[in-house]
Amino acid sequence: MRYLTGEGGVIVSLPEVVRVEIETTGDGPTEDDLFWLWVTPEGTARIPASATGSEKMVDALAAFSGARYEQVIAASGSTEPRLFIVWQKDRLLVH
Repeated sequence: MRYLTGEGGVIVSLPEVVRVEIETTGDGPTEDDLFWLWVTPEGTARIPASATGSEKMVDALAAFSGARYEQVIAASGSTEPRLFIVWQKDRLLVH
């Protein structure tokens, strides 16, 4: 997945993603107030929901078994600062 801006951009390899979150703010409706966070070991890509083509991020969730679509719906209706965990990679515990 690629997100490019005038200041640069990010490329996210979906197999490297360890967590998908949605961050909401109280800044709407005149400012961006919902951001997708694609977390990898190298860092986090923060992409506004208003970005061109952002509707495809919901489609990208199909690659993540167990993605919590109800969190996407809840985030879409949020008007306050919150963080919604949509998917997280299972962690193996070593005993």
